Amino acid sequence: MVLQHVESAIHFLQENPSYRHEKPYAFRFAPGPIDIPQTNMQMQKVEPIAIADIRGSEHDFSLDPNGFTILKLDSELEYAGFHDPEKVKVYFHEVEGLLKLHLGASEVKVFRHGLRKRDPGFPISTGEAYHYDQPTSVAHIG
Repeated sequence: MVLQHVESAIHFLQENPSYRHEKPYAFRFAPGPIDIPQTNMQMQKVEPIAIADIRGSEHDFSLDPNGFTILKLDSELEYAGFHDPEKVKVYFHEVEGLLKLHLGASEVKVFRHGLRKRDPGFPISTGEAYHYDQPTSVAHIG
């Protein structure tokens, strides 16, 4: 299987012995009068990283060998519903049901939902919270 891909750079959290006793953190805004750094994170740029277009090959990936899988969900929720905290609960139940079925789990709970939309002023901070979470610029590995 040869997939089309692009190469890019991705920023990862750099290994640091201090993270064994202090969790990595970054404040959205300067902490103010207290004398503490705005972040203790050190990032490492990794390149080149090939990012593959898997469209049309979704069935070739499964959880055990690849660490992810692609599942199809025909949702009743329309796009605009993701902006409504009550309407999006329908989608949560659909996702929970799909994951329970696929994984054979006895219980699945969606515990957080957040919309990320780039604010026109980002990354310049006014000191006020953005209306939406901003898209991330670093890799998340859990």
